Order: sequence, then structure tokens, then C-alpha cells
Amino acid sequence: MSWIKTAIVGTTLVTGYLSDRASKRQKGALDSQNAIAEEQLAMAREQWDYYKTNYQPIEQKVIADAQSAGSPELQEAAAGRATADVRQQYGISRDMATRGLQRYGLDPSDPTYQSMLLDSNLDEAATSAGSANLARENERNLGYTKKIQALSLGKGLPTEASANLSRASA
Repeated sequence: MSWIKTAIVGTTLVTGYLSDRASKRQKGALDSQNAIAEEQLAMAREQWDYYKTNYQPIEQKVIADAQSAGSPELQEAAAGRATADVRQQYGISRDMATRGLQRYGLDPSDPTYQSMLLDSNLDEAATSAGSANLARENERNLGYTKKIQALSLGKGLPTEASANLSRASA
């Protein structure tokens, strides 16, 4: 019976030794996993700080620009620029035509001259109105496009944040 006790004690010692070795290996693996998790957390914090410093201000500006883009004020400003451009070009064209007609001896009070001037003014008015309307429409479309782009910046942020939190806590 003493050999049975010896065998039991020996088995217990071997089992304890093996269990202690396995426990040390598990602790080593756990320590490695913890070190990796800490490194990932440090990297995530570094990336977050970089984002907040460099990209968040840009995103905020893009969003603010998108919110004001296409506003009635900007539409009217675009229409004003378009109208001014048309007036300038028609003015240059009229001046050139007037000089050309005067070279041929046509008097500005002549009905032919007055008719040409009236036609030019009517064309200018129509072109100005068309340019202003097109400029307003373009500004509205630009505003809409900017708003869509700004929305796509924020799309998925809650999901991404949640996923990153899950990865960090795993």
C-alpha cells in the first residue's frame, strides 16, 4: 500500500508541477495579450488625437460651408456677378459697334443707330435675366451637392465608433 501512496503523491506532484507550468504559460500569454491591447489602445488614442487636431477642424469647416452653400444670399450674389459680366460684355460690344458706325459717318441720333441700340438693349436684358437665373440655379445645385457631401462625411461614424470601442475592450 505504501507504493500506492507513493504513486498518488508522485502523481499529485507531477500534476501540480504540470499545472503550475501551464498556469505560468497562460499567465505569459495573458500578459502578452494585455501588452498588445495596451499598444492598440495607445495607437487608437494617438490616431484619435491626430484626427481631432487635423481632420475634425476641416470637417467642421466643410459642414459649415455646406450649410450656408446655396443660400438665397449666395444665389443673389451669383446672379449679381452674372448680370455684371453680361453688362460689361454688352457695354464693350456696344462701344465697339458705336465706334465702327461713327467711322462710317453714322450719326447717333439716326433711326438706324437708335434701332441697333434698342435691339442691343433688349438682347442685354434677356441675356442678363437668363444669366442671373442660371447663376441662381447653379448656386442652389452647388449648395445641394455640398450638403450631400457633408452628409457622407458623417455617415457611418456611430457604427465605426462603436466598432472601435468593441475592439479596444476585447
